[in-house]
Amino acid sequence: MNHPILLRVVDFAEATDAFAGLAERFGARFAGIEYVLPASAPVGSIVAVPLAPADRRGGDDPCPVLAIATGCREVQLDSAVEAVTNLLQLASRAGVTVLNLRLPPLALASESTGFARYQDALNFTYQLLRGLGLQAESTGVVIAVEAAYGRWLLSPVELRELLDAANSWAIGACIDLARVSAVGAPIDWITTLTHRIKAVRWNFGPTSRDSIDSHEARVDPLVIKDALDAIVFRGPIIIPHEHARADWVRILSGESCEALD
Repeated sequence: MNHPILLRVVDFAEATDAFAGLAERFGARFAGIEYVLPASAPVGSIVAVPLAPADRRGGDDPCPVLAIATGCREVQLDSAVEAVTNLLQLASRAGVTVLNLRLPPLALASESTGFARYQDALNFTYQLLRGLGLQAESTGVVIAVEAAYGRWLLSPVELRELLDAANSWAIGACIDLARVSAVGAPIDWITTLTHRIKAVRWNFGPTSRDSIDSHEARVDPLVIKDALDAIVFRGPIIIPHEHARADWVRILSGESCEALD
């Protein structure tokens, strides 16, 4: 099964050249970009994203932004719903299809932002996702909650229950393979969340098998591809620019089942 491959970029000023260079090197296998919204961007806004509305960009946009990664910094429910709703509407007008959303973290004793208690985080997320389902469906932009971020949501079963409670096809999960492999087996996350997975981020560095650490050793592109095919995953696979390798792009896109070089 072929999967759209997106190039993850932080500095949009360099994105066009990076995208074009890698597309030429890998045979134009990238479908678009995941743009990381700057942390300094106003809450509920993507004014910092250099996007024109989709109807102004035309069909030959050299590097279309198809996903946005951002964080919800609000811990008050009404403010959070409003901020994410604004993001959904702006993203929809720009042609973005996936909003990879980091929820507020569990706060350490030395921190003033985030949730003080695990139960507060769970209650907030339950209400937030329940309140955003219809908004996401109406815009056509899928919300993909970032798993294992912010010192909580460390269990695929826990995340599955929250997503099921949202009861919306437009609410799912973003599986960051480096992050989830630090707390468990990536295959467990994939087989537990199944159709709820809306985006997968492949973000291990270009390293040889001999130097792969214990976490990376559990993430083989062929195994990941087979697991995603088994759950009929059709969302994007996102690779950071600095981690892009031709063989990984080829395997994960479904263009080749050859082993790594």
